[in-house]
Amino acid sequence: MNATTTQTGFGIDSRADAATWEGERLLTYTCCLGALAARLPRVERRPFRLIPSGAPPDLGSRPTDVPVNADNPHYDVVVRVPDDAMKTEVPLGIVSKRYRLVQHGELLAGVILGLKAAHVPWEPLETDVRITEFGSRLHFTVHLPEKFRAPIEDDGLDLTIECLNSVDRSRAFRVGMGWIRLVCGNGLFVGRVTATMRHPHVETLRIEHVPGLVARGFAAAEAGAGQWRARAQTAVNMEVLERWADHGVTKRWG
Repeated sequence: MNATTTQTGFGIDSRADAATWEGERLLTYTCCLGALAARLPRVERRPFRLIPSGAPPDLGSRPTDVPVNADNPHYDVVVRVPDDAMKTEVPLGIVSKRYRLVQHGELLAGVILGLKAAHVPWEPLETDVRITEFGSRLHFTVHLPEKFRAPIEDDGLDLTIECLNSVDRSRAFRVGMGWIRLVCGNGLFVGRVTATMRHPHVETLRIEHVPGLVARGFAAAEAGAGQWRARAQTAVNMEVLERWADHGVTKRWG
């Protein structure tokens, strides 16, 4: 059964349901971009270590006669820290020492910087959010202004920024901008892309490149939007179209 809840305040319309993303409950909602930062969880990386049997959870109060287990030299554990939505710490995953941890808020901040550089009023932009229950994986879609909408018959296609991040090494870092759609949780985009960036979470991942990517995407989209409009206004002779489909397309594709 799907549960639907609505929250008001600062343009938030929350619609949570019982869908899952790789077995973890998936929360979905729509809000304005200016409200998103306050809703994103923060994480920390900690040494990967077992608490000694019989030791109190607070290792700061550990008796001197309780031995300390060694840290794993190859891995860390990523932990969600308490916030208004979750009052306790929750471990999210094990990552290597070389793992480049990217906070969801860092990705969001990069996108906002790019929008500011393009002089786009970013706070009211409609944003669709998909995030796992404990915050290990995030996908959000920013719908850009109406002037960039691509007309298709009586409908249209929004220019969007698609963003994908994980803090548990389950997904690569991904940002794409264009008239696109995310078609699966693996980060596969389809459509006309004006700018894109995909990188695993390793040392060479450069979050600081995100604002520039957004700026380049806007520059390409301005030209692309004109092309979409011109195509939408182009008259098509049906006899010519049928002849092309029956002969040209059939000859090539069968």
